[in-house]
Amino acid sequence: MAKHEQIWKQFLFTLSDEVFFNVIRNYLGPFPTPYNKHDLIEKLVLFLQNPENRQMITGSISSEEMELISAINLLHSDDVNSIISFFGNTVNPGRLYSRLLNLKDRLIIFRHPENAELRINPYLSDELKQKGLGTQNLFPSKPARLSYRVLPWLNDTLFHAVLPLILENPSMLKADGSFKKAVYTRFEHMIPALFPESPQGTYSRFERFFLSLSILGFIRKQGQEVRGEISRWKEWGELSISERHVYYWASYIMSLQKQDHSLLEPGDESLFLIQQELKTAGEFLFRSLGKFSPGRAYSRETAARIIHLELDGSKLNYSARLMIRLMEDLDLLIPDQNELTVNPVLEELFISGDEDEQGPGVVIQSDYHITMQPRGSFIHRSAVAAASRLTQYDMVSRFELSKESLFRAMSAGYTGEEIREGLENLSGHHLPQNVIFSIESWVGEYLSIQIRPGYLIQSSESSSAIIEHVCDSREDVLNLGGGNFLFPMHNLDWVDLLEENGIRVAQLLDKIESDEGPFFPPPEPLHLDTLTGSGRQKSQRTHSSGERDEEITLSGGEPEITEEKKEALREFVRNMGLSEDAEKELILRVDNNLIFRKEQIDPKIIRPDITEARGLNYNSKLRLIEMALGDHDLLEFFSSGNEIPMLIRPGRIIKKPGRGSDLLEGKLLPSQQDTVIPISKAKLIRRLKGSLFNRL
Repeated sequence: MAKHEQIWKQFLFTLSDEVFFNVIRNYLGPFPTPYNKHDLIEKLVLFLQNPENRQMITGSISSEEMELISAINLLHSDDVNSIISFFGNTVNPGRLYSRLLNLKDRLIIFRHPENAELRINPYLSDELKQKGLGTQNLFPSKPARLSYRVLPWLNDTLFHAVLPLILENPSMLKADGSFKKAVYTRFEHMIPALFPESPQGTYSRFERFFLSLSILGFIRKQGQEVRGEISRWKEWGELSISERHVYYWASYIMSLQKQDHSLLEPGDESLFLIQQELKTAGEFLFRSLGKFSPGRAYSRETAARIIHLELDGSKLNYSARLMIRLMEDLDLLIPDQNELTVNPVLEELFISGDEDEQGPGVVIQSDYHITMQPRGSFIHRSAVAAASRLTQYDMVSRFELSKESLFRAMSAGYTGEEIREGLENLSGHHLPQNVIFSIESWVGEYLSIQIRPGYLIQSSESSSAIIEHVCDSREDVLNLGGGNFLFPMHNLDWVDLLEENGIRVAQLLDKIESDEGPFFPPPEPLHLDTLTGSGRQKSQRTHSSGERDEEITLSGGEPEITEEKKEALREFVRNMGLSEDAEKELILRVDNNLIFRKEQIDPKIIRPDITEARGLNYNSKLRLIEMALGDHDLLEFFSSGNEIPMLIRPGRIIKKPGRGSDLLEGKLLPSQQDTVIPISKAKLIRRLKGSLFNRL
């Protein structure tokens, strides 16, 4: 505590003389000269250490102000835009900025002197906690009324259904890179989940899904064909079920970075950049979902605040509201009447985490029809799906095994051994004899004549002997004689094997692959805890899942400085016989809770200032803008036809010939969008500054 109090004192030393003395005069009254800043600060500290004064300051705080103070305490932000964005569309930006200025005038908040973060006055922290300081009033929720369950559509089952469709007919694209009409028709018939009635955004879910596939490396565009990257499907099986699904959803979100719906080319630089952010997006998603307590319903405004917090700490350039729309589209957040609740299926999905559930993942009949459950090894399910033809997509999908489909899978990169192993493992080794016989026969027929894509390695006599010894038991390595060996392209584990035995091939292979386009690095584990683990912590950024059932309200209630007390102070000012301007300023300070006792009322504390210019007085508006530019103040700009004023950070006045033709150039807040506004169009310009402090 002593450290924080010292920081607050340092903050006072950073103030300009004008502002410093405004603060001292308001709370301590006029002071004699000569003065010593250290002594004045210690007197102000004594003022704040008086329990009655602290109670008077905090007693004037309303529930809306406490919500804002709690947000400041949570965010520790140096950027006012971040605070405005946190509250979204629920507040007027100009009004919120004015409230922040007022809280600073009342000594409730201050700027950290080193990092400029907005902080809570440490001398008032105990009273603020008693008033309800905390996150409970920022993230209210109530029991969810959700009466149905839905599995997010972007899941393992969908990926396994799509794989055979891609292998079956890779010629999917027109010359311009868009999908053929027949492709839309075929996929809509087989997988209607990719064609919802109300697609999100400009492009359809189908197109975004295929962009996701290319981002994840599952497919590659080759001319007008879409090829399945089988090595990538095999790598993906090394991830847990939680990691895979988080990556699926993250890739769908990252697909928004592509401005059109054409698939990414292998050499497309944007593909590399998107992949760099994929892990960041995945971890953001998981953290965000972990902030929603299961079984609780949140307003959209509250949900946006939760998402904003996680976005604020990431490098993702998305708005909270866009993220919520995407999470709804992915069925991660479910509409619960006018509110949102986290999909209860997610907790089960992440808690299970284990794909080796009881019961067979596949049932295959003697007529070669396959029923595939959403369980079992991802790698095995991929091999079985690739070797089959999709006949029905559902939670329990149906396939049909045939010679043609098995040939397609082997041509794409699966071996007969992998396909049979997948079927045996998933079926619990209950394969019909005729199916076993057919698979062996078909595999033998396929291998009788082969075109083997691969890497041809030519070696010296000494190296040849080592390669023969190391790879003697490998069926996928062909010894062509004369020191020539053909190694597979789809499974590169032989590279490490040769390197370990002194055969240097990695650098040569890297050079070949760099000429072919970007290399897809293996998917990184996300090291996710379950939603009931660290992702569901009761941190300062969320609320406990054990809240009471009612909507949360502040424990402090409404301000303790009643309207009767304020009116008594106003009447005292009116009876002092002051000038109109002095009386107006003192009453304004009473209204703004800067004066809360008669001892503070003294006309000598007043700082005359112009804060508004309105109507047809063009020169006064111009002068007000010039003062705002000099003091770095923000402006509220009211124009005809717009009910909500614009909040502007002024940049400069652009002089134009002719009276009343000048322009104001600046940035709109919180969007930071550049703007140029004719000054004459303003019916009112308000300079946002406090009675004591010029700015935040």
